Amino acid sequence: MTHDAIVIGAGHNGLVCGAYLAQAGLKVAVVERAAQAGGCIYSQQPEALPGYTLDLGGLEHGRLWGSRVVAELELQRHGLDLISRDVYTAAPFAGGRALAIWRDLDRACASIGQFHAADADAYRRFVAASAGVLALLGAVSDGPPPPTSALLRLAALLPRGSRLDAVLRLFLQSSRAVLDEWFQGQELKALLGCYATHSQLPPWQAGGGYMPSLLTGVHGGKPGRPRGGSGAFVDSLIAALRSHGGELYTGQGVAEVVTRRGRAVGVRLADGQTLAARHAVVSSVDARRLLLDLLRPEAVPAGLRAEARRIKAGADNVGEMSMGVALSGLPDFGPELRGPALAGSLYLAPSLRAVEEAFLEIACGDVPARPALMWALPSTTDPSLAPPGGHTLWVAAFVPWQLRDGRSWDAVKEEVADRLLALLAEYAPGLSALVRGRVVLSPLDWARRTGNLAGSADHVDQSLDQMLGNRPTPRLAGYTTPIKGLYLTGAGTHPGGGINGIPGRNTARLVLRRLGLGGPRVAAQDALALLERGRGALRGWRALDGLLDA
Repeated sequence: MTHDAIVIGAGHNGLVCGAYLAQAGLKVAVVERAAQAGGCIYSQQPEALPGYTLDLGGLEHGRLWGSRVVAELELQRHGLDLISRDVYTAAPFAGGRALAIWRDLDRACASIGQFHAADADAYRRFVAASAGVLALLGAVSDGPPPPTSALLRLAALLPRGSRLDAVLRLFLQSSRAVLDEWFQGQELKALLGCYATHSQLPPWQAGGGYMPSLLTGVHGGKPGRPRGGSGAFVDSLIAALRSHGGELYTGQGVAEVVTRRGRAVGVRLADGQTLAARHAVVSSVDARRLLLDLLRPEAVPAGLRAEARRIKAGADNVGEMSMGVALSGLPDFGPELRGPALAGSLYLAPSLRAVEEAFLEIACGDVPARPALMWALPSTTDPSLAPPGGHTLWVAAFVPWQLRDGRSWDAVKEEVADRLLALLAEYAPGLSALVRGRVVLSPLDWARRTGNLAGSADHVDQSLDQMLGNRPTPRLAGYTTPIKGLYLTGAGTHPGGGINGIPGRNTARLVLRRLGLGGPRVAAQDALALLERGRGALRGWRALDGLLDA
């Protein structure tokens, strides 16, 4: 069977890439090893829990609002319906108190001020400074990563006296260092510090200093979740792919990328079937597995194989555990965590120090005694997820990928799940009586489902040395490989993890340009986008430079 392009992996970036290629008129096949597409975006409707849709993977889809991916692939026409809310995130603390980050900045600052008046003023300044961070990151995300030389040329356009080193320092710092410089109270630092660990970097690690700034984007945008559960986003991508004649094969693992005379010409499936590709094979599988496991050694230059072996995934032993819980009613977390606040994405950690202690235990291979929790009640904004009167609970926590005591995750995951729910029950004493059932996924379960190294949704670590022009390696940073016709996409490529589809779009547009498809209109769009990237980056530099003393 012959196609124009074959995409390996039906996570959301693989589906985005495949849909764009099919939209351009190519005959496309997307091949997925799991029985269900979506990768780390995963909803389940357990037979034993009729009426419940449980989210198990990625939950927040706010970056899809106003997204080019949604508009260009017409995902709303294909069923995507995003639900917004007034509170982005909140966290309960001792004494029945709760801190809420509302979309409305004044209301967010009022909530912060109940804990620490000075932090309310500091947060307002932090949001202003973070606008520069967001502008810079947005500018460098739309397209292949800019080389360092391009960033230096851009810096030359800054006004005389600009403090380039001070701006760079922000991106080199740890999230702990940034939060300590800006804020005093433990509550706000705990919430922002928990959010920053979505990078899977410990709070003390250099290179994560920009992460707390990402949360502030909600004040200029809005949070969102798909109606019907996170899997509805995947369904809309599959519908977009098929509307242009694209095909999706699930339960079909790729055993080998077939090459001939230095060019990728197709894939061999685990069952022995071969799919031929006239123009392109795109891998949304991480580069390390692609180059070391899916290609014959003689097809990969020796130096590149060595480079692939150096790609880091799970270097800090961080894995993620998640569960979806069916509830018979709504838990009571106290008067300050009701209504809009309870509809947000929620965190549970008493202090930033507690988050750090949990990551230290993880590094040692121990399940933290009190893990920092990420949790939500998705049914509060989407009643369709549960039967009348019921609710759904989503819980996630970082845990060790490898356990020091040698036990398997299969043996301990239910015990750990009990511990996570017990931590939540400290703030909602009647929680356990409401549990009707649950589905638990350990880091090992995620690795089995996705094949990802260490089960990581980011594919490869988002450490400073594996970002921008080094993601995943310097020779592979532009979505291309030395093998003709073989391309990379997915969270392991620039700009990294997150639910946005940007890597999939970037790769697809590169493939189409190389094939001479898209026409003058797409070429003009790319030229304008490049110009806007430069302008946006310059605005970001200037905004940050002007606010460093704020």
